Amino acid sequence: MDTLRDNLHTLGVTDEETTIYLSALEHGSVTVLELARNTGIPRTTVYLLIESLLEKKLLLLSSDEKKKLYTPAPPEELIHLAQRKKEKLQETVHSLRSDLPQLQALFSLHHHKPKVSYYEGLEEVKKIFESSLQFEKIYVYLLSSGSSTYFGSYLGEYRNALRNKMRYSREILNQSIENLHYMKKENNVRNEVVLLSQQYDINIDILMYGDKLAYITYKNDLPQALVIDDKDIQYMEKIKFNLIWDTLNFKRE
Repeated sequence: MDTLRDNLHTLGVTDEETTIYLSALEHGSVTVLELARNTGIPRTTVYLLIESLLEKKLLLLSSDEKKKLYTPAPPEELIHLAQRKKEKLQETVHSLRSDLPQLQALFSLHHHKPKVSYYEGLEEVKKIFESSLQFEKIYVYLLSSGSSTYFGSYLGEYRNALRNKMRYSREILNQSIENLHYMKKENNVRNEVVLLSQQYDINIDILMYGDKLAYITYKNDLPQALVIDDKDIQYMEKIKFNLIWDTLNFKRE
């Protein structure tokens, strides 16, 4: 009987509806009062359960001259109910497949996968710097020796473009003599610069702009970059950047 109840539950028949149906099978044509008495379910509830079972075609309404009688559908009707459920589920699957592109588009508004792009070679990596100029705020770690080795005078051209386009930038640079001169000459409220001790030998540079986070490395004598387009990932990196920034500024003051 437990298995039967489980099967009926799978078909959308509740425990109380099952109790009413089984009672009707046992006693034949019954009234609401008799169902309430036989099952112990309140009569007002029995009315609601009967309506649901009529809709599922597990009870049939008949009447004599004085009262309404409810007759259980043959047990074979359970098979028909299962078949109707199966057909309905197949229709639902087909409909969901049609709606899936629209649903995925809605989901991607807030649950999109990060877009990752790979760049290799000096000219390709320069495109990242050029792309950053489209955005109002740019955050830069240039802590590796590779940045000056590979980009050379291009970094000066890039910084001139920052100033000409009136972009706001923050740069964390290693504490070389060249960068010390650069900071004293160029540091201002729009293009801010702080220096990090050279004891932190880091062979990676980072740019943050828009929702993008670019990691630049210099392996095998070749600049390479990975750009992640994801607001949440960039936000976490920006928190770390600003913690370092605030610490270096505090020490300088």
